[in-house]
Formats: sequence, structure tokens, C-alpha cells
Amino acid sequence: MRRFCKQSVLSALLVLLLMLSACAKAPAGVTSFTLGSDINSPGAGSADLHLTQPEDGREVAASEGLRLLFDDASAAVAVYDPAADTYWSSLPSFANASGAVLNAALVSASGRWYLNAQDHCAAFGSFKTENIQNGVRVTYVLSDTAATAKKQPQDLQPGEPYLRVPVEYRLVDGELRVTVDCEEIFVADGFVVEKLSLLPYFGALSETAVLSETSDRRSFLLVPDGCGAVMYADTPDAATGNLTFRLYADESGANTASADVGCFGLSRGDAAFACVITEGDAVAAVRAVRACANTDGVNLVYPEFTLTPYAVSGSTYTFFTPYTGKLAVTYKFLHDTAGAYAPLAAACREALIRSGFLPAETVQKDVYPLNASFIFSVDGRAATAAGKLEQAEEVSGLLRSKGVNDVSLILNGLFSGGLYQTDATGYSVLRSAGGKKALRTLCEYAASQSIAVYAGVNLLLESSALSAACDLQGKKLTARVENPLSATLSAKVAKRYLTSADNIASHVIRLLDRTESLPLTGYAVNDAQKLYADYGTGTGAQEVAGLLSRNLSAVAAEKQLLLRGANFRLLKNAALVTELSTDAYFTQSEGYEAVPLLQMLLHGSVVYSASACNLDGIAMFSLLKSVEFGACIAVEWDFLPQSRLFYERTYTEVSEFYVRARTALADLSARRITGHQKVYEGVYSTTFDGGVVICVNYNNYSVNIGNITVPPYDFLRIN
Repeated sequence: MRRFCKQSVLSALLVLLLMLSACAKAPAGVTSFTLGSDINSPGAGSADLHLTQPEDGREVAASEGLRLLFDDASAAVAVYDPAADTYWSSLPSFANASGAVLNAALVSASGRWYLNAQDHCAAFGSFKTENIQNGVRVTYVLSDTAATAKKQPQDLQPGEPYLRVPVEYRLVDGELRVTVDCEEIFVADGFVVEKLSLLPYFGALSETAVLSETSDRRSFLLVPDGCGAVMYADTPDAATGNLTFRLYADESGANTASADVGCFGLSRGDAAFACVITEGDAVAAVRAVRACANTDGVNLVYPEFTLTPYAVSGSTYTFFTPYTGKLAVTYKFLHDTAGAYAPLAAACREALIRSGFLPAETVQKDVYPLNASFIFSVDGRAATAAGKLEQAEEVSGLLRSKGVNDVSLILNGLFSGGLYQTDATGYSVLRSAGGKKALRTLCEYAASQSIAVYAGVNLLLESSALSAACDLQGKKLTARVENPLSATLSAKVAKRYLTSADNIASHVIRLLDRTESLPLTGYAVNDAQKLYADYGTGTGAQEVAGLLSRNLSAVAAEKQLLLRGANFRLLKNAALVTELSTDAYFTQSEGYEAVPLLQMLLHGSVVYSASACNLDGIAMFSLLKSVEFGACIAVEWDFLPQSRLFYERTYTEVSEFYVRARTALADLSARRITGHQKVYEGVYSTTFDGGVVICVNYNNYSVNIGNITVPPYDFLRIN
């Protein structure tokens, strides 16, 4: 009877997944044209329209002491925080030539048009306001001339640029919530809205004001680079002058990097704001610009949305169907922050929980596993076998004998195809690893020792191009699959593709169906770090994000879910996250510092670890970084004596360090990280809720902190 009930639940779940998959599909739609050589960006407004005196605005809403103000001349909004006696305005209060409430890029065969709400709307008086609950709705109509801006859509002539964007500003629960329903955006025939920037100058910092600050109240921008980074506004740095962080994208370059979370912030003195992109995040980027990178000498951080994805081939542009969902950003205002970024991280965390990106529940106390990943095969062939399941059981016993009593085993390369496993290769346990019988034996042992066992899977990979997702030009999307044992085991991967959006649900169904009888704790999903769009089926990135989230929820309903990489779009279903970044993508300098923003967001809500400590460089530095960032210890092993990942090389060092780290950190698993700072060169301290401090010394000599001495290459807990 019990078996029947479980099968019935699983069958119902599979039917639901198929229904969700069908609902997610949208018809493909593309537009192509040859872009003209002209870049059209006429300016029609006066300099006065690019700045505002926010105190002159009329009040349109109030909440928890805050006041929302609207300027009827410039169409700008501002928030007054009386506790800090500070105005936060969508336009600067100092002279500049470019400040705008919103910017838009329109593209047509005649060229690209850069329009902004000041020169191409406020200058013409072509906006209207409407009082709404808790705020105001402003409809901005942008064009290159007043005559066109004041037309009705039906009266437009061919080739006239025209954009209508309704924006709602609400002050709710002490937050400014800015939303745009993209279904209500109107653009003239022959034009597409390429990008839309919301409140790009909100809280803008002038270079002049920043340079006069005291050293302990440095203004900064908080950005989602890798683990997180702070851009100090008082220190010019050309290498980080104009940066773009694309959410969940697999993209990096000279001025562009991917980001795992849509959070950012800005601090000036004792006042700050924190912002979270809550809707439209999968089509969003965070832009950060230093004063040294623009003629106005302004420091900015803001959200930018690519409403119409496009591809370029020569001078031919191919555009996908525009995004028609909602855009939403939430600003939280802070005071008495003393120039620290930890309060901004805490505000972002609260907003992420309310928006459903993070679970509201906290993890249990004393949760601090050693995440031990074992590789069994690279490509599924006997020639590339890297170990057996019975060896993993043996190593688990060795760990226990050294006092490692909390372990998560991650079995990678276990199924047909090894590390290159796809839905087509299936979920048969490799004979070279010992087969299903050996897996059962290992799982029985693990259960008796309270050890979690996760099987590594690739949910989104295809071996055949016939089932692949496509880019805008019809090219099949390929995927990188790494071979960490390449120096030891040569295994050439056949091409792997990202699966069509239509196939995601069926992949999940087959995973659950074919592994349902295996006594696993859960699945380690190795290939869901970054999102993609499938233009072959007309499925944009935001739709794929929703599709993946729903399907992973179904997986998490059956077994625990481990995610490789902290894609915040998918985190709410994860019991464990591995390979969380502990560094920034862009080079650090006096003006650009990596900080544990992701860790401050996650700690207490999700158990996480950094990359395996034995993969690169000196293991001790990676182990210390895990302690500094409140992360669990992670290691990746195989069973090949000639391999750099052979377990005997590091298991004693890792075990001994883990036991000490667990003693220091396990009871902090449910507490938030409330502070982090550089104490001295090579010495960092992390503060947890309740006042516990962990000091880490990366130097080869002891360091005294007051009457406390931190030994070289070591850490110390201070209660």
C-alpha cells in the first residue's frame, strides 16, 4: 500500500510537470533588418530639466515616516527620509548634462535612438500623472520632437520614434517600489525597445562631494560581482569605471561579468539605499559607473533591462519578441550605517525573502557538513574510471575515524556518460563504479551514519543537436563540460548542447522516474548555474527561469536538491549550494574590493560551500577563505594515485582542519553574518549575529588583535 501511494504521488507530479511545460511554451517571433549607420540621440531639453530640488516636489504618498515626492516640472520622484534628513532623488540636485528618470534605446532600420525622460519627454510636457494607492503612476511619452510626442499612436507617421512607458511609484512598508508592466508599453511601428533603464541617476553621487568626505565615511557603490564588491567613489579606477553585471548569464568580458543575484546599493556618509530587482530579473543587468568614466563626474548604480533580445551579424539585427512581463525594483532606505555595506546586505536579504528568492525558514543549528565530492568516471568508459563506490565508503569511514561526523557525499560521474552524462545517456549506475548493488550498500552505510548522499546529474544537457535550444540566428546552444582529471585521464567530450525549453520537464520526469528506486538523499544538479533563452521555441530567459524554478521545485518535493552555483532564481528549492564564489571577477584595487555579499545574503537561510579546497593553489588558503566567509568545507577527490585529486594527498589535512572549523562555526549556521572587515593586511574578521567574531590570518606570522593573538595561516573565534 505504501509503495502504491508513493507511485500515485509521483505519477500526479509528472502529469503536473507536463502541464507546466506546455503552459511555458510561446510561439517564436523574430524581426530582422539592416541597421542604418546613423545614431540618433537629439537633445531637446534645457539643463534645468536634468537636475531637481527634491524638497520642492509635492507629496504623493507617505509610509513609516518616509515621504514620496513628485516634481511636476521634471517628472522626477524623490523620497525624503526624515530620520536621516536625506532626500533620495531620481535626478541629481547638482549641475549635470545627462541626468534622467529613465533612459531608453529604440532601434529601427534608420538607426538607434537614445531617448530619455528629460530631453524627450519633460521638455515637451508629454507625461501625465495619476494618483494610485500609496503613490503615483506616471506615463512618459518620449520622442525626438514635441509635435510627435504629443500625438496619439494612431496619428503617427512612418519613421517617427515614439515610446510610451507607464511607471508606477509606490511607497509601501518603508520601501520605494517601482514597477513597469511591459504589456502596457507602446512603441511605434518599425521600432523595437532594445533597453530600458529605470532611475539610472537615483541617489547619484557627485565627484566633488565624494572627494571631500572623511576616511571612515567613504561613499561607495555595492555591486553583485562574484561574491560581491564595493566600488569606492573617492578612488578613481579606470579598470572598473563602467561595469555591467548580467543576471544569471554566462557572460564575461572587459567590462561585463555575470551576476548571481539582482542586488545593489549605494552609500553616502551615514545614509544608504539597498535595491533588489524582484521582477524581470532574468532580462536585467546591474550597471555601475564611476565619476571618472563620464563627463558629468557622477557615480551611478542602477538596473537596466534588455526588453528585446537581439543578435548582430554584420549590419543585420535580428530581434526576438519583446518581453511583456513586469519589471519591478524595490529600494530600502537606511540611516546610521556609518559607511558600512553590511546593513545594505541585510536589507537586500529581507527583500529577497519577501520576494520568494530565499526561504523564510532558517537552517537548523549545528549544520556544518564536509561536502566531499567523489569522481567515478569522466565519460562513462571503463578506461576513464576514477574509482568505485566501495572506495567512497572506505574513505567515509576514514573521515569518521578522524572525527568528521557530518558529511555530505556527492557522487559525480556515477551514471552512464560519467561527468558528460545527458538525458540520452540515462541514469544507469556505472558497472565500473560497482553498479546499483554497490550504490545500495553505500547508501545503507551512509544512512546508518547519518551521511547524506547526492548523485550528480546534468539536467539540461543533450548529446544530440536535434533536441537543442537555439539562439536568435538558429545556431544550436552548446554547453561547456569540464574534465577536472584531464591531466590524468584523457577523455574528449562529444559536443554537448543545452536542451530545448520544451524538454526541461521531460528531463525532470525521466530523472525522477528512473532513479526513484535508488536510496539517495538527493540530487546534485551540476548544470543549472546560468540561465538561457531558447529562441527555437520562442521561450525567453524570464520564461525559462520560471520553467526551471517550477521543475526544480518538483525535484525538491521528491528528494533534497543540491545546486552547483548560487543562481538566486533557483535557490529557494536548494538544501545545499556548492561552489559559491569567494572572489570578484574584476581585479581588486584600492577603489574596488571584493566582499562577502552573497554569503551575507545566504548565511542562515541556505547551507553553502565554496569551491573544493584542493582544486587549485594551496589548500590551506582555500580552507581559510571558507572559514572567513562562513562556508562549509568542500573537497573533490578521486581514487587514482597518479591524480592531483587523489584523496590520500589531502584527506588528513582536510579532516583535521574541518574538525576545528566545525567547532568554531557549526553553532553559527542559523545566524546571519552582520559584519566583515579587513583588520590588518592579510587579516580579516567576520561578525555573526550575537557578536561572535571569526578572525582569519593569511600571513606567515602571528598577528595581535588587542590582547588576542591569531597564529600564522590560522583562524580564531572570539565570543
